Amino acid sequence: MEMDGNPLHADAVVRLRLQALQRLLDTRIAALSLSVTPAKVHHARIVARRLRVLLRALRGRFERTAVKRYMRALQSLAHDLDAVREADVARAALRRWTSGCSTRQANQAQTLSLAVVGERARAVRALRTIMTAPAWQDRQ
Repeated sequence: MEMDGNPLHADAVVRLRLQALQRLLDTRIAALSLSVTPAKVHHARIVARRLRVLLRALRGRFERTAVKRYMRALQSLAHDLDAVREADVARAALRRWTSGCSTRQANQAQTLSLAVVGERARAVRALRTIMTAPAWQDRQ
């Protein structure tokens, strides 16, 4: 890989990739703070997971305590998003299931659908509360 015509060393490539992923995560979290949509939650979780995987693979190259602290923060971020993501997945699965159902089954599924929508609303409220807490701001 080259930058401005000069070859980059492997360490520089790794650092550039980490920086790019961190910027992407910052962007995803900023977008998520504006509105909590299924796609935004999913994309934020993906970037956090990619960062964790890359850091895990490169443990020996960075300061151990800093990497541990950062990985814990990434894992905590993913955990904060889990409830919303689970509700989104349940809602999508229910939508797929009800699309091929009879009218009677669809009516029965509507009750379940209302429960899933309510659960997502609770999860989003909890996430918004977490996102406004000082600990969330510190992790960012």
